[in-house]
Amino acid sequence: MKRSHLTRIVGALVIAMPLMTAAAQEPVKEPGAFDPQTATAHEAAGPSATPDALTAEPQAAAGQIVRTPGRIVVPTSSVVRAQDAGLFAHTNHLVFVPQGMQLTDSAKLASPQDVRSAAGAAPAYTFSENPGSLGCVYQVGPVYSGCTYSGGFYLHPSGGSGAIAIVDAYHNPDAATDLAVFDAEWGLPAANFTQVYCQASGGTCYTSNTPPATNTGWGLEIALDIEWAHAMAPNAKIFLIEANSNSYADLSWAEAWAGYYVDINGGGEVSNSWGGSEFSGETSYDGYFNNYFGNYHPIVYLASGGDSGTVEWPSASPYVISAGGTTVNRDASGNYLSQTCWTGTGRGLSTVEAIPSFQSTVGGLAGTKRSTTDLSFDADPNSGVWVYDALNGGWFVVGGTSVASPSLAGIINNAGNKMYSALQEGNLLYSEYRGAVSYSADFIDVTPTGYDTCTGIGTPKTLVGK
Repeated sequence: MKRSHLTRIVGALVIAMPLMTAAAQEPVKEPGAFDPQTATAHEAAGPSATPDALTAEPQAAAGQIVRTPGRIVVPTSSVVRAQDAGLFAHTNHLVFVPQGMQLTDSAKLASPQDVRSAAGAAPAYTFSENPGSLGCVYQVGPVYSGCTYSGGFYLHPSGGSGAIAIVDAYHNPDAATDLAVFDAEWGLPAANFTQVYCQASGGTCYTSNTPPATNTGWGLEIALDIEWAHAMAPNAKIFLIEANSNSYADLSWAEAWAGYYVDINGGGEVSNSWGGSEFSGETSYDGYFNNYFGNYHPIVYLASGGDSGTVEWPSASPYVISAGGTTVNRDASGNYLSQTCWTGTGRGLSTVEAIPSFQSTVGGLAGTKRSTTDLSFDADPNSGVWVYDALNGGWFVVGGTSVASPSLAGIINNAGNKMYSALQEGNLLYSEYRGAVSYSADFIDVTPTGYDTCTGIGTPKTLVGK
């Protein structure tokens, strides 16, 4: 690594680059022991879980809207635990199991790797979203009648440039082959893919390092992230940066290296589909998501908003674009009708982070605190996306804001504006929001009441203004 790059990364350990002057923060605690536990609710304590984010009962049609009946499985890695706040991150994906879906042999629910029960031998073309169907919905790929599941076969988005880095914890040994299987299924071009293994915080992140420990929950997260970033920007290089663990120390260190790899490949985006409850020392980590005031090539950082209905970090950081979630509504024939807020989306006013400049002139956002989310994408498990993950057994229908972050990273990459930071990207997005003509042409107002914390300024419509 060049000395200048190494200096920046090492410097990231000892300096924070705040957006504005902040009060002194409590010191960040050292990571402690992580006790993974099986859970069938998103919040281990139970009462604060979001019920409608965890159950998918068959529903009567609301007008023309038809839902696929099924149930939702919460991977162990996605369980929110109060004791992890400020120490460890969780994933932000949920698994949808449609009624009648073919399951793998000897599958078991509520085991430590309880997602395995939802694995299918092959994706179906009669339910759940694929690159073509969502490329059509958001008009970032070929647009065809109804934006149906079956009509999207091979009609995926094209384009992209530079690099997209995915930061996740632990190791998926099948990541490269998962991506190849996904690409072949949907007719995507083969990805220019690199898998990087990080040592513990302070060590190196190289392809030649020993991989971190394998983890099935994070393995599915990895498969989701690399596949859907590539789906929205097929020509961008994809870098998977595997942190040594899910501690914030290790993930932040991987974040610094992600910036390095995107930098030396001409700039791009860094996506983070993980997070946790806010904590008093979070601002000391925010500098990892800042582009060092232009010292790197253009890099925009994104983070999923969360799946438990409350604000999470790093989504709350002013240095990231916070990714919210929607439900994609369809009729009995699979035709696209509309989008609505997915109520599981993590959102609201931060209790810690100050409002960034790009939100300070937005109506309805009076106050001094950062509001999440900024921009949204399909995230409801009931309208989930297909993901291939051999580590857990095959094809899955996956939802959660973990879908939104890499997908929006791909769309922003494909738009080609190459902003130098999330601050610049935020200025672009919110300036589009304030422009009545450009906003209606380039975005979908989901609510439609203007800005709302669930979907932010809305969802993309075309690549313009992203």
